[in-house]
Amino acid sequence: TAYDDTQFVTAALQAGANGYVMKDADADQIVAAIRTVHHGQTALDPAVTRALVALPEAGHGGAHGSDLVESLSERELAVLELAAQGLTNRGIGAQLSISDRTVQGHLANIYGKLQVGSRTEAVTKAIQLRLFQLPSTGTAQQRVPSLG
Repeated sequence: TAYDDTQFVTAALQAGANGYVMKDADADQIVAAIRTVHHGQTALDPAVTRALVALPEAGHGGAHGSDLVESLSERELAVLELAAQGLTNRGIGAQLSISDRTVQGHLANIYGKLQVGSRTEAVTKAIQLRLFQLPSTGTAQQRVPSLG
């Protein structure tokens, strides 16, 4: 896309997009994004990710970020962070020593608590609410200490 406006990004993600890459990205970045999405992961352009992180909390559902942090369990936060890294349910399960089915259950709980309908929306909302920080590479590394 040529549009890096957060309004376009959030609309695309809410519509079910699993990737959002700027059209001026180099060929290697575009190919990597396509492969990432093909493998069931989420690919967001770093500039888009920074724009989403900069969005204010107000207007993104009825609950405040701190309320959502309290309502998500430590396990749900761990599942969400691994989902943000692009891991599949099987990969998340392997990392946390739980079954794929248990991962699905945690994701369903996360979707309900964050009032979203997909993995991409959950990760996007978590970024907006600053439930964890993303380095410039676009993968989750750590939660913000004051919220965790």
